[in-house]
Amino acid sequence: STMVSTPGPERSGSDPGSDISVAEAIVDATALVPGIVLAERYRVVRQIGQGGFGTVVLVEDTMVSEQLILKFLNPHMAADTHMNKRFIHELRYARRVTHENVIRIHDFLRIEKAYAISMEYFSSHSLSAEMPRHTPMDPQRALRILWYICRGMHAAHQVKIIHRDLKPPNVLISDAGVVKIVDFGLAAAVSDTATRLTRTGALLGTPLYMAPEQVQNCKIDIRTDIYSLGIMMYEMFTGRPPYCGNNPMAILYQHLEGKATPPRELNAALAPELEAIVLKAMAIDPAQRFQSMEALSKSLVPLLKQSTR
Repeated sequence: STMVSTPGPERSGSDPGSDISVAEAIVDATALVPGIVLAERYRVVRQIGQGGFGTVVLVEDTMVSEQLILKFLNPHMAADTHMNKRFIHELRYARRVTHENVIRIHDFLRIEKAYAISMEYFSSHSLSAEMPRHTPMDPQRALRILWYICRGMHAAHQVKIIHRDLKPPNVLISDAGVVKIVDFGLAAAVSDTATRLTRTGALLGTPLYMAPEQVQNCKIDIRTDIYSLGIMMYEMFTGRPPYCGNNPMAILYQHLEGKATPPRELNAALAPELEAIVLKAMAIDPAQRFQSMEALSKSLVPLLKQSTR
């Protein structure tokens, strides 16, 4: 499909969505070919893949000769005026987070008849790629990655940004070992409650990493992210998530029960102190968890020091 460049992207202050209808031909981001120029500015380099919100495309911003990422929203999201307003609201918050361990978000753009989020390009793979099924990660590498995640998350929490969907695909790692967190607040843009079933019945957020208070639609706070990180830690150190199942609802129920197999039963080599940290982070009751990412990262430091001897 040929694409015609129309006047450039709207800025975040405008009201995208007001002039869009589902019947209009929305840009099919999956059909974008390298070399094509969008909005007379963004030259497509290549597609990076599909995400929960749409298609991820690497482009060159020809105005400043810099590569960046455009995340095109799924057409059904792009056609929802209310949803677009929420994306703008959430991204306005997410842009406050400036930290070396967090992917920088630039803007919310209208390109042709599509909507995209522009953000920093970071050559990397996701944490998921380092988590082979049924095999625990090297504990030292896992601890280092976790320490960086805590740093980035702490910076976000300092400016009152809750991630709401912390999971291995949202943690990016470069070949040099630099760690950056992506997709802050996007779960909130898709749902006021961030967790309820959508009109189509799809669950928002990821059941494997979802905190009990999200499952029950209760108030969430920074400790919700701490729980999700606890679940990730469990998986990193044992080789499998604590709560599994074919049915999302069954997994959600297990989060409410909180009867995970103790990590050391799955990985006898795990240090008891590390098991205690994991179980504390993923406590059902938020009051029983670490109360800040800083407190969690401080608990990891002695374990990191031990191994460097």
